[in-house]
This record gives sequence, C-alpha cells and structure tokens, in this order.
Amino acid sequence: MAVGLSASGMASARLRLTTRASMLLGTSAAAAALGAILLCVHENASLWAIRGALVLLGVGFGQLIGRLITVVQDAAPAHELGVATTGIRFFQSLGTAVGAAALGSALSRVYESQTGTRMSTTAITHQPAALAGFVTGIEVVFTVAGAIVVLALLVAARLHPVEHPAPEPGLAPGHAIS
Repeated sequence: MAVGLSASGMASARLRLTTRASMLLGTSAAAAALGAILLCVHENASLWAIRGALVLLGVGFGQLIGRLITVVQDAAPAHELGVATTGIRFFQSLGTAVGAAALGSALSRVYESQTGTRMSTTAITHQPAALAGFVTGIEVVFTVAGAIVVLALLVAARLHPVEHPAPEPGLAPGHAIS
C-alpha cells in the first residue's frame, strides 16, 4: 500500500489532473481496491492478489491525501489558510483513529460472535473455526469500508471548483475597510 501511495502521490503532480478528476480517480481506485480485496478474502487467498489490491488502494489514497488539503485551502479565505490546513489534517488524523477503532471493534465482535471466544493469533493460525471467524470479520470490515468509499465517490462526483471574489483594489488581503 505504501508503494502505491508514494508512486501515486509523485505521479499526480506530474499528471496535472484537475482536482475533481484526481478526486474521482482516487476514490474510484480505492473503491475498486476494496472490491478486489473482498474478492480475495477467503482462507486460500493468493497473497499476490491481496498485495496487488493493496497497491491499488495506495494509488487511490495517494491521489486523495494531498488533493483534500488543496480543496480545503482553495475554499478558505487567504487569512485563514493556516487554520484550514491544520483543521483538515486534524480531521484526517481523527478519522483515521476513529475508523481504525470502529472497524477493529467490528472485526473483533464478528469474530467473537462466530467463534464464541476472544480473538488470538494462536487460535487463528491453528483452529479452522477461528480462521473462518476471522475471514468473516474481515469480509464485514472491508464491506463497511467499501460502502464508505462509495459514499465518498458520490461526494467527489458532486465536487465543484470554488471561485474566490477578486480583492478590492488598494486593500491588503485580510484587511477590512474602516
């Protein structure tokens, strides 16, 4: 995933895509990757297929991370750029933490409901029922994540450029007329 994220981030600067195109491409790639991961989730999954899907997920996120900051900065007045940039980074971090906690909790609950025991690496690697419960939990996690990314794709499809009014002549940015 890190390889796809890095390559996509570097390539997006060279491709010079519009913000909307980049957002649509990134969310589409992420949605396709999550769909591919769902197809790969079974007990005899090919590690190469999973790795390929994770690279594609990284490509999608690589298109999104920097562009989301650009969208927020374009929408913010010049005198509030620092606040806007800090705000988007804060909410990206918060979303990552909350998303990981929520999806991890879902995985744990599905596993426990399937097996009747708490999740453990030893059980998953040595007991077929535990492995089946883990696979079912992973399916739920990636289904929920896929639904969230599809919702993000719908939002990205509605994204329109923000136009700022031209500053009045003779006024420095951020200064009001007294």
